[in-house]
Amino acid sequence: MTDSEQMWRTFGRAAALNPAQRHRWRLVEGELGELAELAGLRASGAAAAAPVVVDLGCGSGLLLSRLARALPGARRVGVDLAESALALARSQDGGIELVQADLEAEAPPLPASLEGHATAVVATELLEHLSHPERAVGLARRLCGAAARFVVTVPAGAMTPFDRAIGHQRHYTPASLRGLLESGGFRVQRVYRWG
Repeated sequence: MTDSEQMWRTFGRAAALNPAQRHRWRLVEGELGELAELAGLRASGAAAAAPVVVDLGCGSGLLLSRLARALPGARRVGVDLAESALALARSQDGGIELVQADLEAEAPPLPASLEGHATAVVATELLEHLSHPERAVGLARRLCGAAARFVVTVPAGAMTPFDRAIGHQRHYTPASLRGLLESGGFRVQRVYRWG
């Protein structure tokens, strides 16, 4: 069993009930809901092509399930390495497309229909777990279509023993996160700091 699979078995339900996690999800929903309104998708339903949302490190898929409200009719795709997380996501929401891929790989294989077609890519509480977070950022850049949005949440502050136990390799400052995203080809529009 991989560390990721062990984490989902041990902490998956607790993470879903955590008020901080729910707050992060609300922030993501707000960012993507704004994107839907800007595109005229919420008001008119089928005014444009259905949005495509990709959640890197989707875990149990709960965020993608919630995003069905913020982006009605969206194609929702989750990517994760842990088969146990994907099985949990599959059992909770049959409307999510799921892809098993290693986000640490140089070029993880993803469906060609996603490359350059994502309306939004989400990486919430993912980058701190990766030895090579720049690879996941590069993948997000490859997935993003024209005028797409990449929404990221990461922890800040000092790492605790619990953080290390669940696989955090680093925490970010606004400046270090901005640097990682800009070096990956993104233009950073907003940085929120909470807590």
